[in-house]
Amino acid sequence: MSLPAEFQYNPQEILESISDAFFALDDRLIVTYFNKAAEQMLHRKREEVLGKPLFEVFPEAKGSIFEEKYRYALKQKQFLSFETYFDQPPYENWYQVRVYPQSKGISVYFQVITAQIKAQQALQKAQERMDTILQTLSEGIVMVNHQGEVVFSNRAAQEMFHDHQDQLLYQTCNDCQWSQVDTILAPLSSDQIPLLIALNRKEMVRDFEQGLILSDGSIRWLSVTAFPLTDEKQGFSGAIASFRDITAQKEREKQIRFQADLLDIIGQATLAIDQNGNILFANQFCEQLFGHPIQSILGKPILETLIPAEAISEIDQIRSVVQRGDVWNGELTLKRKNGAPFTAYCTVTPIRENEQILGFLVIAFDITERKWAEETERQLRALSDALRDTASALNSTLNFREVLERILMNVGKVVAHESANIMLLDGEWVEVLFHQGYLTDPANQFLEGLRFPIGEFPTLQKMFESGLPLVIPDTGKSSLWRGNSTMGWIKSYAGMPLLSRGQVIGFLNLDSSIPGFFNEEVVFRLQAFADQAAVAVQNARLYEEVQSLSVTDPLTNVYNRRGLFQKCSEVIEQNRRSGLPVALIVFDLDNFKDFNDSYGHSTGDLILSTIARRMANRLRGADVLGRYGGDEFVLLLSGISESSLKGILERLRQSITLEPIQIGNEVVFITVSMGVSTNTTSGYDLTTLLRHADHALYHVKKSGRNRTLLYGDLPEYSQAS
Repeated sequence: MSLPAEFQYNPQEILESISDAFFALDDRLIVTYFNKAAEQMLHRKREEVLGKPLFEVFPEAKGSIFEEKYRYALKQKQFLSFETYFDQPPYENWYQVRVYPQSKGISVYFQVITAQIKAQQALQKAQERMDTILQTLSEGIVMVNHQGEVVFSNRAAQEMFHDHQDQLLYQTCNDCQWSQVDTILAPLSSDQIPLLIALNRKEMVRDFEQGLILSDGSIRWLSVTAFPLTDEKQGFSGAIASFRDITAQKEREKQIRFQADLLDIIGQATLAIDQNGNILFANQFCEQLFGHPIQSILGKPILETLIPAEAISEIDQIRSVVQRGDVWNGELTLKRKNGAPFTAYCTVTPIRENEQILGFLVIAFDITERKWAEETERQLRALSDALRDTASALNSTLNFREVLERILMNVGKVVAHESANIMLLDGEWVEVLFHQGYLTDPANQFLEGLRFPIGEFPTLQKMFESGLPLVIPDTGKSSLWRGNSTMGWIKSYAGMPLLSRGQVIGFLNLDSSIPGFFNEEVVFRLQAFADQAAVAVQNARLYEEVQSLSVTDPLTNVYNRRGLFQKCSEVIEQNRRSGLPVALIVFDLDNFKDFNDSYGHSTGDLILSTIARRMANRLRGADVLGRYGGDEFVLLLSGISESSLKGILERLRQSITLEPIQIGNEVVFITVSMGVSTNTTSGYDLTTLLRHADHALYHVKKSGRNRTLLYGDLPEYSQAS
């Protein structure tokens, strides 16, 4: 049965369509046919090739193995396949040649395989390079197949295991006596050998330490990393392990432990860290110093474990010193397990081998108590200096404000704060005497001359009642604190009562905007300054009292002649500079001598003091009243126009004279006569004002007493002007 026409094919058409070059040769190796691919391969026309011997077409094949293979296939009628390379153009390439014997000749196929050959060559070179790399590695490399047979080992591995295996290849893992050295030098079981774990469990083992007992009895320590190998086609194919000789490292660790054991005798905490700052070793005193169990910190970075964040910057300076190979000594902030920082004196020494720095030995000695003692001494010295400076101010000046300023300045040297003030107690009222550090205008204006009932501030009330200091670490959490919008920034407060003879006379107050800033430790340091402030207040009061006595008339409690002249001169000068009017009044009691003669001097004194008190009660704060001598008084008024002056003085005179004075069982009325001068007629000169007022009073006395007369109203003044 034949195929339908559409399914029938022509062999020549097939040969013309294939990509391989095809040649048909007769038994004399004459080319009888070649396809298009062969034509492209030769770059020659068909008529130039057909009927030509093969060796004219490929001259380089003449007398070569290539010719022998053709003749062998022709003679023996046997299929041949081989690779060849033609290095002559135009068919320069690698070829896979297949020779098929025919009844009268042979058929030859040329398949270009240059790309495959180059890929194989590149792969071979890569393999050679990899072999070279593996052979030159200082680490030993051993590879086993899926049956556990050693299929590769580099020179380093062969040297490492020379005492055990002269030839590692094709030995199984179980045959190789890889044992771990422990306290009894027991060999490893099969489930402990890293390479077998990677092979059998298909698990990776990293940095496993094992020891080999050499023939001389010494130990070679190795760090082993093993992992399974997989093949893309076949899946799991075996395992590979690297062996790194760590004998020197083990010896160094042994030396470090030995040195640390020596340091244990001294009783200092000792750490060994590597170049990366990881803790390799810590002695027993580290546990006592830091609170960490030793095993819990081994292998961990010292920066994370023992150094607080605020001290990290110090480490850079230390590192720059020890990396040069120098020893660093100094104080360093460390932290305990609970996070509490403390100060230690540390020595950091590089650990060297063959001029190479391998790590560092750190010896730490807790100096917390010493630092506390030094800080306490510094604070006491600062306190002593500040108190001495304040005492000097107390002894050298009578200026009350200067002393208070010096006290607050020295408080700042001993107790840190943002603002402070000193308040004085006056009965149930409190007045701010001096303040500093209040940076905003509202706060300064609020405190300037502030006077308030003590009951408005529970903090002051509590100190007044107890006589004890008061510290409020956080004002937001205290029921005693009562602030306002102006002082709302205060978040921490310390107050100290000022005591004199056991009585509270004022308060020393410190403020801070930081919650928790003040604690009970400030009380001791504030107490001395509070005592000095109390002394300053008492001194000021005594000084004020002495000053008052020197310028006060003891009978009438108004200015005496000395005080009168002093005060009037000051006020007149102030009014002159301000351009304000002044009026000076000289007045005396009418017929006062008759009262003295009739009732006695004690009654006269009563009359004088009564009239002075009545007059003082009717005056303003800026007015000045003093006893000029005998029954004569001087009154200085400021800021009153001349047009209003007469009416004011007349009302003042009448309010005094119309009110009777009780003398025993009798009631008497006292009248006064007033002479007045003003800056309009007499200028701003006290002597002139007194002379003119006294002259006006003289005219009042002559004309009947009990009235007021201005110097400017005298006829003689009018005529003169």
